[in-house]
Amino acid sequence: MLNIQPVIPFSISPNWYVISRTIIPLIDQEDLAPGSRSEQSREGRAAKAERKVSQIDHDAQFQSA
Repeated sequence: MLNIQPVIPFSISPNWYVISRTIIPLIDQEDLAPGSRSEQSREGRAAKAERKVSQIDHDAQFQSA
C-alpha cells in the first residue's frame, strides 16, 4: 500500500493560513489463491495484480502566522 499525502497551505489573510491535507491510499495486491481469474489468464505479472484506491480522507486546519 502506498499513501499519497499532499499538504497544501493557503494564505487567507496576512496572519492566517489554511493547511489542506488529503490522504489517498493506493493498494496493489496480487492474487492470493491459486486458480483465480488472473492466474488462469497467464498474461504475466500485470494481469495478476489488482490496483485500487481505498477510502480518501481530507483534513483542513487553520493556523496563525
